[in-house]
Amino acid sequence: MQASHRLLTIALALTLLAPWATAQTRITLDVQQSFGPMAWLYSYRGKELVEVDSSRLSPDGLYQFTLPNDAPQGQYRLTVGRTGIIELLVHGEQRIALRSVVFALADSLRVVQSEENRVFVSYMRMLRAHEHKRRLLDQLLQLYPPDSPFAQALAHERNDALKQLSQSAQNLCAGRPELLATSYINLNAKPHTSWDGVNLNVPALLGLPVWADALWRFVEGLQDDQLDKEQQDNLYAQQAAELLGRPMADTVRARLTNALCMFFAESDYYTTTETLLQKGGAHAAAIANSPEQMQRIAQERPLSIGAKAPDFEFTTIDGRRLKLSKTNGSHKLLLFWSAWCPHCVDMLPALRQLYAQYQPKGFEIVAISVDTEDPQLPAFVRGNQLTWLNSTFTTKNEELLAKRYNIDGTPKMLLLDDKLRIASKPINPTQLRNKLKQILGE
Repeated sequence: MQASHRLLTIALALTLLAPWATAQTRITLDVQQSFGPMAWLYSYRGKELVEVDSSRLSPDGLYQFTLPNDAPQGQYRLTVGRTGIIELLVHGEQRIALRSVVFALADSLRVVQSEENRVFVSYMRMLRAHEHKRRLLDQLLQLYPPDSPFAQALAHERNDALKQLSQSAQNLCAGRPELLATSYINLNAKPHTSWDGVNLNVPALLGLPVWADALWRFVEGLQDDQLDKEQQDNLYAQQAAELLGRPMADTVRARLTNALCMFFAESDYYTTTETLLQKGGAHAAAIANSPEQMQRIAQERPLSIGAKAPDFEFTTIDGRRLKLSKTNGSHKLLLFWSAWCPHCVDMLPALRQLYAQYQPKGFEIVAISVDTEDPQLPAFVRGNQLTWLNSTFTTKNEELLAKRYNIDGTPKMLLLDDKLRIASKPINPTQLRNKLKQILGE
């Protein structure tokens, strides 16, 4: 390449004020060795990209864009040709100027003007370097036994690299709480359950695709296999209340509340659902405005912990006529299930193990199939060695039991004591095991 080829500058001037501002956003992009006649600017709608403008290369080597005055703030993507990509933030700055080379657009990117993007681009560069190192370490780890000294050294190095990334990211955004880039970094780099350092008062937060991932990690990070169902439900409820109790923009509160409601609405974590209704107010419309959901919640309230479960008679598949309150055992699991329910079938081996372990200590299982008078049930029970008490819905009791026990899906489990008081309502065998450990020991 001849020396006379000038070093072109990406001058990316983005003036994007809040949606109520009047100024438009003018964007100019100047790149060295541009090989594409076109460039495009996209905004994020969730994780989808929406084209907002395009530009043809001008004779003096510039791409020029104009955003409308009501353009959303948040994360944008600018592409040059087929492969050149720049990720940037738009948040109240009237000018953003960048400098780069088109064949290494992201790696050679330099921010000339824009505090938001100085921080953001620096973090993205650190993140790419970390991801590259992590991939190399993971490839090496596959070559050695997990307990070998070299594998342990590699795992230690991988953990150190993650800690170093986290510390470097915090140093980068220290003292800049007003920047959208700071919120981005803290959403992406903080522990799963932490919202510290995230400015929830900034509506532009919703223009970051990472926020939805952060919300999912928030819920996922609270899952604890050492808890019983009620402990897990209380943890979800406490953390949801703490999050929604923070100061935040109304648009952010609406989106957070709605997302949490959508996640928990169909679950059996009723304490969390009721907390969202209480703390979310009008934003909890996904639950509050659904007659089906409100009826489901209302029908579950009589089945609260400590309440007495409805008694009923049933006939086992081997012909015995029994009453729930008269069955043996200091504690019994009342299980409503179906042989056609994949989740039900998947948990049967774990239930068999728990039954073998705790049946000598006074634990019994009463399993009621919701497949009304299913003629194939006896063969299924024998084939899967389900040696506890097995029965099925009948045309006489199915409607009554479904209503009394609020059965809108399977499996549904209630752990009862010898007086039919509800001790727990586990969702899976792990939660059941944790509760049985508390009550009956190891």
